[in-house]
Amino acid sequence: MNDVSPERGQRPHGAQEGEVPLSYAQQSLWFMAQLVPDHPFYNLPSALILRGPLVDDEEADLQTLSFAFGRHYEVFSASDGERALAMMQDPAVASRVQLVLSDQRMPNLNGVDFFRHLLEIAPDVVRILVTGYADMQSIIDSINKAHIYQFMLKPVDTDELLVTVRRALEAYDMRVELDEYHGGLERLVQQRTKELEQVNDDLRAEHQRLARAQDQLVIQEKMAFLGTLVAKYIDLTYKSIRLPLADARIEFENDFDEEVGEVPVSEVSFGRVLASMITNSCEALVHKQAKAGPEFAPRVRLVTRKRGELVEIRVWDNGVGIPEPQLREIFHPFFTTKASPRNIGLGLSIAYDIVVQEYGGRIEVRAREGEFTELIVRLPVRPLDA
Repeated sequence: MNDVSPERGQRPHGAQEGEVPLSYAQQSLWFMAQLVPDHPFYNLPSALILRGPLVDDEEADLQTLSFAFGRHYEVFSASDGERALAMMQDPAVASRVQLVLSDQRMPNLNGVDFFRHLLEIAPDVVRILVTGYADMQSIIDSINKAHIYQFMLKPVDTDELLVTVRRALEAYDMRVELDEYHGGLERLVQQRTKELEQVNDDLRAEHQRLARAQDQLVIQEKMAFLGTLVAKYIDLTYKSIRLPLADARIEFENDFDEEVGEVPVSEVSFGRVLASMITNSCEALVHKQAKAGPEFAPRVRLVTRKRGELVEIRVWDNGVGIPEPQLREIFHPFFTTKASPRNIGLGLSIAYDIVVQEYGGRIEVRAREGEFTELIVRLPVRPLDA
C-alpha cells in the first residue's frame, strides 16, 4: 500500500495552488476521512445533521472542527459568542440549528453567558461546552444557567467528541419525535373531545326537545276553559258554604270573554285560587247583610278578559270592603284576625303563591272599606316553560 500521508506542511492530494497549507492535525483528520470510512463518526445516519455554529477561540481548532464536521454536517462557524448570537438572530439560520459546540473562554462573551443568551433565542438547541480549564464554577454555571447537554475538558478526544455529538443529535431527534407525537396526541385528544362535546350537545338538545314535548303534553292535559272553570267553582263554592248563604240571596253576574278560551292552568291548583276568591266574596257579603238587613242586595261579579298576552280574571263584590292599612298585608301567610271585618286568613296567601310561583302571574286587590272589594288575577297566555 502506498504511503499517502503528506509531510508536515504539505497540502493533501488534490489541494489547489494558492491554498493555505493545512496543519498536521487537519491533514490527519482529512486522511482519516479518506482511509477509514467505517470510523464511528462517518457511519452516522444521514438524518443526524449538525446544524449549529461551532464557536471556538482558537482559529486552528475552529478550522479543524469545521473541516471534520463539514464532511457530514452543515456547519456554521463563528470565532466568538457575539458573532454566533448575531447569526442566530437570523431566522433562516436559527430554524436549521440543532446543536451548538462552544468554548468557555472567548473574547467579549464566555461560553456560559453565550449559552444563557442562546437559551432565550433557541431553547431546544443541544448545547455542548468545551474548555481547557478545569473551572468548577464554570461547570456549575453551565449546568444551572445554560442548561448544557455535555461539559467536556480539553484536550478533547476526537472520537469522544464525535460520539458525544452523535448521541446529542440522537437525543435531539428523539425529543423532536416525542414533541411531534405528544402534539399529535394532544390534537387527537382535542379533536376527540370536540367530537364528544358535539355528541353531548346533540344529546342535550334532543333531551331538551323531548322534555319540551313532554311538557307540552302535560300542558295540554292542564289546559282548561277559563269560563267553564269559573262557573264550576262558583257552584262548588256556593254548595260548600250553602248554610251561611241560605238567607243571603247572592246574585252572581258572569261576564266571560269568549276570546279567552283555554288557558294553561291546572284545574286543581287554579281551582283553589278561584275557590279562595269566591269564598272571600261570599263571606264578606254575608257579614255585611247581617249588619245592613234585608234591604241589602249582595252581588258578586266575575269577569274574564283577554289582555294581549295576558288573561285577566276579576272577582268583585259589594261587601264590607277592606281597610286601607290591611291591603298590603292580605297576601301574607296567616294574616287573619277575628276582629277584622273580613276573615281572609291563609286562603289568599296560598292563592298568591299559586298565581305567582306556579303560573308566573300577578294578583292584586282593590277595595274601599264598607263599599266593595275586587281581586284581580293576571296570567300569561303562554305557559312558563313554553
